[in-house]
Amino acid sequence: MEDVIAVLGFSLVMVILASGCCFYIVQRAKAKGNMSSAQINQFEDRIQAIESRLSDIQDIVISIDDQLKRPSQNAAIPTARELS
Repeated sequence: MEDVIAVLGFSLVMVILASGCCFYIVQRAKAKGNMSSAQINQFEDRIQAIESRLSDIQDIVISIDDQLKRPSQNAAIPTARELS
């Protein structure tokens, strides 16, 4: 179970880094001025798509984390009365 959380966390970090790299590339291209506005718009559209996917992944990770934190119905801890 801890492995799943570690993998999800690593995946989330990688998506954030990829989004940051794309944003950096677009900003650098704008500053140098060696890209056409159509190419810059295309990069900005890609960044928007990555950000929307990141939001979806964050929602999934949060829901999985909530499910893992909640005790399941089948693994409920017995009360003292049930043990005796």
